[in-house]
Amino acid sequence: MTLPVLDIEFITANKFLALTMRDKIANRDIYDIHFILKNHFGVDRQHIENISLKSFEEYIRYMIEFLEKL
Repeated sequence: MTLPVLDIEFITANKFLALTMRDKIANRDIYDIHFILKNHFGVDRQHIENISLKSFEEYIRYMIEFLEKL
């Protein structure tokens, strides 16, 4: 039996997006992003660009600014 799963790059991209798109902060997103970065998981950059309508680099800067305001 095979079980379809999402690839890790897609999952990590959605975790990055969730941080700034939720109605309120979810501490698990901050922890998960820390874990993702610490373990050098890949990120689906194109997915982030498609959803955020920003370049990947612009979104990362936006995410950092978002975190600094917490």
